Amino acid sequence: MSLTINLPFDEAEDSPIAYDYSGNNHHAKIVNGFFIQGRNGNCLYFPGSGMAQITNYTVPFNKNFSILFTAMAEITPVPATNTWLLLKLARNQYVRLDFSTALESWSDLSIIKSGRTFSTYVNSRLTDTKTIADNLPMPVGFCVLNNNGFNNGGRCYIDNFRIYEDQVLTVDEISNVSNLRNMAIPQFLINNINFSSFGVTCSKARGLMDELEMKDIKVANWPGYHGEMVDLAKISYDVRVIELDCWIKGFGRDDYTAQLHAFKAQFRGPHTKRITVKDLLDKPLVYEVYCPTDFKVTEDWSQPEMVGTFTLKLREPEPVKKILKFTRTSEATKQVSISITTIKMVSIYWGDGARSKNVYTSGSGPITLTHDYQNNGDYEIVIAGVIEEILSFETNAVIVWNRL
Repeated sequence: MSLTINLPFDEAEDSPIAYDYSGNNHHAKIVNGFFIQGRNGNCLYFPGSGMAQITNYTVPFNKNFSILFTAMAEITPVPATNTWLLLKLARNQYVRLDFSTALESWSDLSIIKSGRTFSTYVNSRLTDTKTIADNLPMPVGFCVLNNNGFNNGGRCYIDNFRIYEDQVLTVDEISNVSNLRNMAIPQFLINNINFSSFGVTCSKARGLMDELEMKDIKVANWPGYHGEMVDLAKISYDVRVIELDCWIKGFGRDDYTAQLHAFKAQFRGPHTKRITVKDLLDKPLVYEVYCPTDFKVTEDWSQPEMVGTFTLKLREPEPVKKILKFTRTSEATKQVSISITTIKMVSIYWGDGARSKNVYTSGSGPITLTHDYQNNGDYEIVIAGVIEEILSFETNAVIVWNRL
């Protein structure tokens, strides 16, 4: 299934943009709404008004499509009793479909168009179907209505908005999309190659999400005073230490040895190496690391399929960073641009092996860096350093993590 729009709504609270992760750059401008904790990660909340405006896309009512999103209505003094899909036809005519839910809790809503037939689903359950008569025009727009006691727009939470063009999803496919988060298994990659390509599986991880330890803390102990005096005006952090418990399997000794040597080779050579953790729905975790010592492997020689276990100990020298995502779809979209004002030096890792070190501005204005990608695909860009002291920042890439 190919996504046309994918808005997870996982941005920071004050973000003015909801980023489209489909790769089609249908980003939404947020007006009178903000991001808060949702069912999974953040969601978008509208307090009685507002919109997420996509200016470079219109729902194609001349095509088949499937629209899936998660929603919940705000609880009001006068409880809601139902929710509807309202299709607006030309000449101010309307067709209404029943969702048969008050949306008092998080629910997965689906709108499916096949030819002139529209169907609505709640949590993968069909609730209504209507066919537009041949003598009526096709819809030009739609809205979802809930009869809450405020009787105005908004007052709702929305999450994981997705559009699939030219695709009529079945009940099973709708259910699979809704359950992807429960089924998603994190994938570990080294230098953009899946661990599984080397027969390696990561079973446990430590240090990926831990808070960093402070360093260079100035402490004074004064006679006659309790405790200590500590200067926390400006805090710097020590390196991130990551440990991955892994096992590797090979079909016989030769295959096992070749796989193990190929995996170890990924950590050799100059520069840091990239560890990425990603699944189908959540935002990727990206780390530029090095392996200071060889990892010792314990082999089981008792079976025809050889299995070895080891702990991969890694260090991330620049542990505080922004993560961006840029998608190249053609020659016309090959260039990413970053404009930045920072007195302290930062490093930029472009995601294709290239890097720009010691980036800083000597004057008052920003500097602009560009990078061209040679192949189509998604690239995670790391900007590492004292990012909290960046004075200005603009980019044509998607901001995945403001701070990781």
